[in-house]
Order: sequence, then C-alpha cells, then structure tokens
Amino acid sequence: MYIIKAKRWFDKRAGNTYHSVKVYIDNKLVAHVPFNYGYDDQYKYTARDALKTAGYIDFDNEKEVFWQTMERCGGRDNWLIFCDDVQRKKDL
Repeated sequence: MYIIKAKRWFDKRAGNTYHSVKVYIDNKLVAHVPFNYGYDDQYKYTARDALKTAGYIDFDNEKEVFWQTMERCGGRDNWLIFCDDVQRKKDL
C-alpha cells in the first residue's frame, strides 16, 4: 500500500503555493520532501519523483500522468492520498 501525506501552503505575500510530501509504503516512511514549489495536485508528482529517486519505482516518461503511475504500481486501490491545506509555512 502506497500512502501519500501532503500539506500545501499558499504564500499570500508572494502569491505562490508550496507543499511538503511524505510517502509511505506498507506504513514505512520511504521518501520525504519537506518544501517544494507547486500548486493544485503537484504534490502527487513530487511524491512520484521522490519514489523514483529512492528507487521504489521506475519510469522513463516524465510526462506520465499520475494515475498511470498508480496503475503500474498495483492499481488505484493500492494508493491512499491525503492533502491538507495549512495556514502557516512552518506547518508544512
């Protein structure tokens, strides 16, 4: 089971969105990205890239959409994805 836990923060002053991501496989933390730029569901791609860097998944197509990654890694039922919006940068 792949679990993605993400947090998003919107910097009102600069108008940018940032996120942090933790990725677990079978309840074991395998990847963590503490601060990254990206809005909407960019955190999913950050998680995917972190899994690739950690050696847990492999793909050649950087433009692969996230659901395709999910299908290759056990199907959509094998993934839990959570994302919370936080009010402060230090809550990432």
